[in-house]
Amino acid sequence: MTDGGADHAFEVVGQPETIRLAWKAIRPGGQVVVVGLVPRGVDVSVPGIDFLSDKTLRGTYYGSGDAARDLPALAELALSGELDLAGVVTHRTDLDGVEAALGRLRRGDGARTVVIVDPALASHGV
Repeated sequence: MTDGGADHAFEVVGQPETIRLAWKAIRPGGQVVVVGLVPRGVDVSVPGIDFLSDKTLRGTYYGSGDAARDLPALAELALSGELDLAGVVTHRTDLDGVEAALGRLRRGDGARTVVIVDPALASHGV
């Protein structure tokens, strides 16, 4: 499909097997960007000889963005309806559910929990 490999591959699962799969999928000179959260203490290995072909493996944390610069623009997109935030929310909870939400995050099961602090305000779309 890619005639020798992809220029870029994005790994979003955070597992060594899928990182290696992305590594195998890129061409010489290609780049893998690991977006997935690899559990603490888990090592990932790729064949070192592949670095001679200028392949690049890099990580990112939430897109490596600049929150002060990016959040206002993202908020404008969300408010205008151009950015669907509801579609990425996996769970909603109140403050009593924060510990369970952190447990899901640690297990990689539903990492996008929104904590509703004031249900009255939330029901008005604020």
